[in-house]
Amino acid sequence: MTRRALRFVLAAAVLSMGACGAEHAPPDRFTALPTACDLVSRQVTQQIVGGAAAEPALKTASSDSCQWNDRPDEVPDAPPQGVAPYQRDLSLAVFLHRRPEGQDQVGGTSLAERVFTDQRTARGLGEKIGGIGDEAWGRFDDRSGVLDLRVANITVELRYGGNGMSAHGATGLGAETIRASLTEAAKDVDRTLRR
Repeated sequence: MTRRALRFVLAAAVLSMGACGAEHAPPDRFTALPTACDLVSRQVTQQIVGGAAAEPALKTASSDSCQWNDRPDEVPDAPPQGVAPYQRDLSLAVFLHRRPEGQDQVGGTSLAERVFTDQRTARGLGEKIGGIGDEAWGRFDDRSGVLDLRVANITVELRYGGNGMSAHGATGLGAETIRASLTEAAKDVDRTLRR
């Protein structure tokens, strides 16, 4: 075999090894965008926003959003202890991350992981929430909170806030109530996505 032929055979072997060695990303788990208003059950919205009706908001090819607003006509009387809630709001935005056209090595899940990490860092979501999605992080204070979760190539942003009346007057619902409400909504979203 001549040197030229040997080079050709070696070049072909290297090219075929490179082609075989290029790993393809696994298929994306989600191929369709879920409807945001269907991700939280009526039972959970009854619990955290008094059964407020779902209101669809902005929808694009890769995102959808929904909100629930509890706005009673009358401010409740202050209880002797604790907080009587009023003006509670829950919003949800869901995003579908797809494999970029012509890029077999990058899947929607790896894109979702990167976007999720960047968003979490940019928004200061410093509390890791275990047992929800593939990952979930949040931030909570006396009046509002944010909890983001990721399941495969879907990311979800939940926001919750509200006011209440206490023996000391108008107040927030409290960080623990905000955290518990967002966690309950996020668990419901996770259950719905995993069906």
